[in-house]
Amino acid sequence: MFDPYYYRKFVSDSGDDNTLYRHYTTVGWRRGLSPSPYFLAPWYVSRNADVRRMDAEPLRHFLEIGSREFRDPHPVFKLRWYHEQCRREPGYKGDPISHYMSVGWARGAKPHPLF
Repeated sequence: MFDPYYYRKFVSDSGDDNTLYRHYTTVGWRRGLSPSPYFLAPWYVSRNADVRRMDAEPLRHFLEIGSREFRDPHPVFKLRWYHEQCRREPGYKGDPISHYMSVGWARGAKPHPLF
């Protein structure tokens, strides 16, 4: 979910993708930067007290724990709602964000009930 093209817009470092990712995981998230337009790190931290208490890097927490618990990565992406809409679809493997980013958007799937 790290998007170097998106992230590069917010940092003066013009390094390669790995350098940008390292920047995000060590410095960027603490400065309130987000790694992708699909994951708003400050928003995620503000809604998950355990992430704040652990001082956990939010994207890593989301990928390892939050997504399995249907914790929303963005105010306009409701994971549990999306999962309920797509769970019977052929090929859906239970990972709403990966599904949306790979095929859902192209099929016209909606990430939020208000869309």
